Amino acid sequence: MPKVSIWLTSYNHGELLRESIESALNQTYQDYELVIVDDCSTDNSRDIIREYAQKDSRIRMVFHEKNMGHSGLKEEVDNFAGEYVAILCGDDKWKEDKLEKQVEVLERHGNVAACFTGVQAIGLDGKVYTGSQAGAKVFQAENRTRFEWLRYFFYHSNCLCHPSLLIRKNAYKEYGILKVGLLTSLPDFYEWVKLCFHADIHVIPEALTLFRIHEDETSQSGETEGKLNRTFMEEYYIYQAYFGIHDLRTLTDIFPESREYIKDKECVVEFALAKIFLEAPRKSQKLLGLTRIGELLEDEETKRKLEDLYGYGEREYHLEKQRFDIFGNIGRERFLTTSLFVDTGEGYHEKECIRQHVFIPGTKIVRLVYDLSGFSGRKILRLRFDPDEEMYRICTVIKAWWEDGEDAKIHPANGVREEGRDCFYTLDPQYEIEPEGQKALHLILKAGVLPAADVERYRVTQEEKARELEQRLMEAKADVYHYRKMFGEHKRLLDEYRSSLAIRALHKLQKGIHRGK
Repeated sequence: MPKVSIWLTSYNHGELLRESIESALNQTYQDYELVIVDDCSTDNSRDIIREYAQKDSRIRMVFHEKNMGHSGLKEEVDNFAGEYVAILCGDDKWKEDKLEKQVEVLERHGNVAACFTGVQAIGLDGKVYTGSQAGAKVFQAENRTRFEWLRYFFYHSNCLCHPSLLIRKNAYKEYGILKVGLLTSLPDFYEWVKLCFHADIHVIPEALTLFRIHEDETSQSGETEGKLNRTFMEEYYIYQAYFGIHDLRTLTDIFPESREYIKDKECVVEFALAKIFLEAPRKSQKLLGLTRIGELLEDEETKRKLEDLYGYGEREYHLEKQRFDIFGNIGRERFLTTSLFVDTGEGYHEKECIRQHVFIPGTKIVRLVYDLSGFSGRKILRLRFDPDEEMYRICTVIKAWWEDGEDAKIHPANGVREEGRDCFYTLDPQYEIEPEGQKALHLILKAGVLPAADVERYRVTQEEKARELEQRLMEAKADVYHYRKMFGEHKRLLDEYRSSLAIRALHKLQKGIHRGK
């Protein structure tokens, strides 16, 4: 019987799947079976799996009849022949000695239920990833006690990479760490939390797992608006596991700060834990803390004890509820409300405007397409693109082009270009675009929020410039008045001089007439 069962999950990974399978087959540790599960891929993944299965008898295929949205590990784990289970995703890879080093750890340390490794993020080309996608920096783990892990998970979430796992098969059933249906974004995080309430884990710091990063956020760990909403609910479910703490020793081992709730050698463990939830960083945790305190106050005996020990009652609870904006879990800054205004001869107005409400992922890069075919038959004179409204934005136009591949000419209308970025110190940021008929416009934009301090600094600078300009204008007006006054005086004297000359000429003429008589 093989010592290790490798569970390799596949869904539309295409040719990357070959690299994943090869990395499993090329392990220096060869005592394993390779079970490849495909969740109804629509590409050629199943053909690739069949190709390898025909060559190697250690490979067993599991093909789902319909897309399940998960691998089906819970249903299949009992059929594994191995004592240990390794997880590998169809777009990730292992270094050759990954299994060998992990098996050695589990063989030597019977108290360790699971072994993980360090992780190297790679791009689609297989090279070291150097981009900004958030997932590339998550899996930076160091060894801790199981209580330290539980504390880390509580305050920082997950940092262990699922494809780096080698776990004892009996841990799945013994500790009940597998869930189906309830968790699709964070099933592995739930497993680590549940596992560390019962057993130790170990991390080999060496980067033996190569984790693939998809810039477009299309991988299972990628970030989208829908996944963030789902993550909030799944965190709410996962963190409930901490309410399984009922003894003071476990509470203080995980949360040393809970000792402040020990009064006269007494402690209401559930209340102390709920108060810690209220100070945790996630809104799902705050909601759990508020819910738990509400439940405690419904029990009359517990309610009296909370009043006696902590002076905490219904009034304090109602004030507590006012502290948090629980359900504003995705901030306004994570969205762009974009507008493309089209001028066909009547200026810019709302009736000829294309709007899009766009989520900004962790990379801050958004992709936009505006179809202008609806304006066929009319000449487009001007285009104005507003990347957002009612937000101070920093934008970088990475690329702008028309559907035929020709670059679009775009420049900020009311922004300040600083170091290649367009800073909009206005709540109505605007770009001007030179139109090219009724072609579709494509934009790739990096969007961020202009810090409030920068906006204030810019405002103060502009006010100082305005005051300086006003002062110079007043000085100029004073000079004009002075010169006008001087000119008036000169004109008066000149007029007087001219008048005096005319009078003298008239006297001379009169004298001449008298002499003639």
